[in-house]
Amino acid sequence: MITSKTLCATLLATSLPFSSLRMAHAQITLRVPPTKGIVTPSQKAATTPSPFDSLAAKYLSGIDRVTKERQNLLLVRYKSERDEAQKLDSEMAAKESQILVDWRAEAAKRPEKKLLFLRDSPEQELLNPFSVTAARIVTSLNDEGLINPSGLYRLFHNAESLSPQWLNLFKKLQEGYPKNSEEWDIGAELLFKANADREKYKGRLTTLAEQGNATALQLLLFGIDEETGEKTPVISPENFLLMRRITAKSLASNIVFYASKLVCAQYALLLRDYSLAQAICDEIYNLNYVSQDDSESETDSDKDMLVFDAKRKSLEFLFYEVKNEKALKTVYDRSRIVQIESELHEAVLPQGLASMTAQNWMSYSAYPTGRLEIDFAQTLIASVQNFSK
Repeated sequence: MITSKTLCATLLATSLPFSSLRMAHAQITLRVPPTKGIVTPSQKAATTPSPFDSLAAKYLSGIDRVTKERQNLLLVRYKSERDEAQKLDSEMAAKESQILVDWRAEAAKRPEKKLLFLRDSPEQELLNPFSVTAARIVTSLNDEGLINPSGLYRLFHNAESLSPQWLNLFKKLQEGYPKNSEEWDIGAELLFKANADREKYKGRLTTLAEQGNATALQLLLFGIDEETGEKTPVISPENFLLMRRITAKSLASNIVFYASKLVCAQYALLLRDYSLAQAICDEIYNLNYVSQDDSESETDSDKDMLVFDAKRKSLEFLFYEVKNEKALKTVYDRSRIVQIESELHEAVLPQGLASMTAQNWMSYSAYPTGRLEIDFAQTLIASVQNFSK
């Protein structure tokens, strides 16, 4: 091959003028094959998206649409239930007297001689929060001693929609309970949610929230839009400080606070404090399972189910509400935890594995609740494949 150095030496030896030298060099240089467009294996690897990068691109481009569709479905269901309840009220009003007679007869047949309003019991049809007629019928049955009022509190879910007649009944029941008793606290939560005597019960709900009552905390931090059923944050200095006090509590010493911490994460997210919302989820992910397949401890199993419930809700919160790449990565890594463990083993063998065994290391999949968590994470990741459909 003729190089520039060889060419220069030859031309100088034949005493060619400098202009000829420059022309000859240019002609030879033009004959060199072009290298533009050639990609080396290392360059190709660097430009090829990883499986997670491809997943993240699809997730980030579709998650807002998916969550909006979920919200729309909930809104349609909420309005449908409300319309159906109002329709039933009209039908009930036309035969109110006979309905009252029929339920008196039904109560007489029961062993307790009362309507208990248990889940799936026939009298559940009377628990229509929008119905003035149903409220009058139940009030009459209560005055006659024919119901167990504890079952009425199933209306808590729709407390913000209760008719004035229902509220009057619950206020009357509240007067019959000892203050700060369990029944009184449940009534306080329902009446607070229904926007009845909120200042009267606010102090008690704050106390309950600081004791780990997530329902009380949610009532304090959020309101309900009556038209859509969606939660809206109640922004105040008191609520901000309450959220901070709850998030400062240790989950390691009291797992029951996990639900309260997730409420705080939702509140922080709506306040655009993304780092706090993520930090709460990270804390939940530091919780460990203790009960293995051969465990006989019911206490350990019960605790593990609480931990699993916390992590499942945290995964769902990250996936559907935080909605950023870091949140997705947390879910993705949990869905692949068994593969990650396998890769770790290969990297640390043989000395590392001996060290891990000495520290009583245990695979995540060795715990029944760990496997449930992995399955749930995998379901969320698999759903991303349907985002474009």
